[in-house]
Amino acid sequence: MDTIIGVLMITLSVGILVLFRPRFQSSRILSGIALAMGLMTLGTASGDMVYQLFQLAMQATVAVCCVLQIRREAVLRARRAARKRSSDLHRASREARNCA
Repeated sequence: MDTIIGVLMITLSVGILVLFRPRFQSSRILSGIALAMGLMTLGTASGDMVYQLFQLAMQATVAVCCVLQIRREAVLRARRAARKRSSDLHRASREARNCA
């Protein structure tokens, strides 16, 4: 089970880094933490059930935080792009009125 969770964590973090290309430093750090947790999970031997449950809870927490941070960054990027488009359209319409 630890191997499956470790591979999922590595896949999640690499997928986020490749697909979304986070620009915020906090997003990159969270993705790096998720990658490190996945690698350490593969490297550690299986412990007792309490240890495995604690490790699973921590990995789930980091994975959720990583996804939420990437989502937040994507929303902020979309808002910034919409604001820039709106500003460019407003400027273009103003220039067209001044030329006419």
